[in-house]
Amino acid sequence: MARTSDARTAGGAAGRASRRRKNPLRFLALYLLLAVAAVQVPLAKLWVLTPWRGGGFGMFSTLDSSSFRPVRVYAVGDGWERRLKLPEDLSGPAYAAGCLPTDGRLEGLARRVAARLRPGKRTVRAVRVEVWKTAFDPATTTLSVRPWRSVRYELDHGAP
Repeated sequence: MARTSDARTAGGAAGRASRRRKNPLRFLALYLLLAVAAVQVPLAKLWVLTPWRGGGFGMFSTLDSSSFRPVRVYAVGDGWERRLKLPEDLSGPAYAAGCLPTDGRLEGLARRVAARLRPGKRTVRAVRVEVWKTAFDPATTTLSVRPWRSVRYELDHGAP
């Protein structure tokens, strides 16, 4: 049975340690986790992204998921408004608008709904998109749903 010398074993261990220090992939998971946190936390706190999306930090501590943020669309006229049913192919943009309800996303959804409106007896002046939010009151242990964010998209009836 052959034995290796202490110098050879020590050199091998030093070489492996040196290779580990030089390998940038060693901390890849840590870097990715920090990058996700650096993006997701400000989005959730400043730009109203639901904690259940974009990495999910704090997702189990809240009811604020996309399923608790219903999106409602209304056709608005002179002195009237009517809630519209969203077409199935707009469920994706509606879901995205509920997850991160920026004015741009809500207006984009309103614009797409407005493009599908057919002329009727009543003139539609605007399309309003609302995101509702579900909140839990720990004192009364009740849920409440209320309008939270809204965008009104005016239709241009004067264009040729």
